[in-house]
Amino acid sequence: MNMEFNVPAFRPHQFANRKRNIDKAVNGLIGILSGVTADTKLNQNELMYLNIWLKSQSSLRDDPDAIDLLDLIADVVEDGAVSSEEMHDLLTLCNDVVTYRSSEDEGIYEAKINEFLGVLQGVVADGSVNRQEFDFLIGWLRENDVVEDDWLVEQVVSRANQIMSDGIVTQGELTEFGDLVKQLTGYQFNETGSAECSSIAYLEDSIEKIEQDSLICFTGTFVSGSRRILEGLAVSKGLKPKNRITKSLNYLVIGELVTPDWRFQSYGRKIEQAVKYREEGIPIKILSEKNWTQLID
Repeated sequence: MNMEFNVPAFRPHQFANRKRNIDKAVNGLIGILSGVTADTKLNQNELMYLNIWLKSQSSLRDDPDAIDLLDLIADVVEDGAVSSEEMHDLLTLCNDVVTYRSSEDEGIYEAKINEFLGVLQGVVADGSVNRQEFDFLIGWLRENDVVEDDWLVEQVVSRANQIMSDGIVTQGELTEFGDLVKQLTGYQFNETGSAECSSIAYLEDSIEKIEQDSLICFTGTFVSGSRRILEGLAVSKGLKPKNRITKSLNYLVIGELVTPDWRFQSYGRKIEQAVKYREEGIPIKILSEKNWTQLID
């Protein structure tokens, strides 16, 4: 009797995507570990943030360093009390991982951007940024000028330069800077317990009304339907859908299902282009799917 077996086809792009996801997660881990240890100590909020972040990273499930970190964190929190010796051991392991893994993708733009996002998450993991963490972040940016032209980096550098312009860094300025970092990273750990980083809320414009005959572009993945459905709805409201970001565009609507690495997706390039035009004085308005839905109801 002849038997036929269906062998799954090898798909190189699946392997490439898996490797890319692992690389992204490793670089994020390097950044977060650097950030949470920036002031040479760990507190319990930072410990819990790191624990939840690691558990949420499916790409690091088999990574030996991630496994070691999770095992040590589990040992540290097992009895409900964290001793200074346990924190020292964890801090040492975090520093060892950063030292060993940081050289893997040194100088590569995407790797360093993912590390930068991790650093932002790490320094604000406990909900605030202190002076040592602020100074560490400034030092990191100076050492990694490969990312200096990134518009997200520019937001951080611009605010940091304002704070340091008079040679004095006040607690109030550190609080405001921490709030900026929370916006940039979508920090909601204290409210939701989530350690995800995917916010675009800081990009949104305050809009009360969408003018008819305006040019509008939809980008990203939407909760309320496909892009074609949304474009049809826009036409019914007297708007003119467009596929590209141009200087004549009036509105860019970003889908609610934003992934943490949206900046490296095709729709991320549209968002960046719109932001750059807006910074040049072009009156493009950026709004979320949620805001769009509220405005057309």
